[in-house]
Amino acid sequence: MRDTSLPPRPKVILYGPALLGVCSIILVFAWIAAPDSVLSNGGQVFFIVLWAWLAYSAYFGAGFVRAAIALIMIGSVWSIINSDTGLTSLGIGSSAGDLLSKIIGIIALALFTTKPARTWFQTIHTMQKNEKK
Repeated sequence: MRDTSLPPRPKVILYGPALLGVCSIILVFAWIAAPDSVLSNGGQVFFIVLWAWLAYSAYFGAGFVRAAIALIMIGSVWSIINSDTGLTSLGIGSSAGDLLSKIIGIIALALFTTKPARTWFQTIHTMQKNEKK
């Protein structure tokens, strides 16, 4: 679906993808500034690309982004629970960029679950469904 065919985006749909894009940028800069704090270069690249892709997808109306962010956060909580160090693993074993990107991701998720965002995503979904008929 082309951008010109989308209904006007509410502000939360402008801010949410921007925040997800910031997550990618933060991870890149954290990786450059403190490469030793990154436990897995492959994991770092994965999350840089993932946050950027989620930002793009949300901007163009993919409602699955909300579920994807929620799954990322559930996975993060699960890793803390299963960590040998428990809650202290929040500060140990994660880079500052990783922690900041998770916090920003939660804020973006909150924006995407507001009424204007839900309505917009539903409108996009309906439009796409009608195009397939």
